[in-house]
Amino acid sequence: MSQTPFVASTVSWCLAILPIWALQSSLSTTHLGPSDPRVPGQEASQPAPNLMPLRISGIQLDSVKPIVSFTLENTGSKAVTAWEIQIYIGKEMSGVGMDGYRSLAGLSRQPQHILPGATLDVTAPLPSGVSSSSSKPTIVPAGAIFEDKSFVGDARWAEYVFNTRKAELLAWTQVVDELEKLQRVPILNMEAVDIAVSHFDLKPRDGADIVRNVARTNLSLVSGDLTGNPAKAAIRLNTLLKRARDSRAAAAAHVR
Repeated sequence: MSQTPFVASTVSWCLAILPIWALQSSLSTTHLGPSDPRVPGQEASQPAPNLMPLRISGIQLDSVKPIVSFTLENTGSKAVTAWEIQIYIGKEMSGVGMDGYRSLAGLSRQPQHILPGATLDVTAPLPSGVSSSSSKPTIVPAGAIFEDKSFVGDARWAEYVFNTRKAELLAWTQVVDELEKLQRVPILNMEAVDIAVSHFDLKPRDGADIVRNVARTNLSLVSGDLTGNPAKAAIRLNTLLKRARDSRAAAAAHVR
């Protein structure tokens, strides 16, 4: 059973709020960043093969671009909601991963989770500085988080994913609160929408800042409706509120 291909990116976010992380490093140095929770000088320990229910196949290098394509298969009995892969060429290493809990909840157009027995086609960048003409890389599954919130692999990576989910839960809770306040306004108006937007601006940046950015964008659409079609603004607000409640419920179901 195959799922829609997934194209990984080192810097990539989408309106579906699907966290993507990637890292570029050599085997001797780990570069920290918002997408790499590891500590300096330590590579992720590899889980025992019989514990990791992810299998790599069909590795293909692009003939022009420094990217690699492969198929990721879930050989286990539980749905994988988040995964991490490491790509090795010589002394260079890069990594890519995806948290697909929203996908499992049906909140994403592109599937990022992997059901038992299913596969996911992945395209990811090669390690920094490696050309497309290099030898075929070694690709190793480094971590997986399951639907029941258990995990296998790098504990630091798993902690990072769960912390990001917690931040998203708090952000979605705020979005729901602000939209419910707007819904209670007797006559929806620009001033009330502007106040809601300003409340998102007051929050510090964190792993879920993308949630608030999307909320601002969506509220700007409500403002645009108010100038020309107030009835449409109310309908859009109700739709946004339902989606925000669904997103909050999905995040709540996948935190530890």
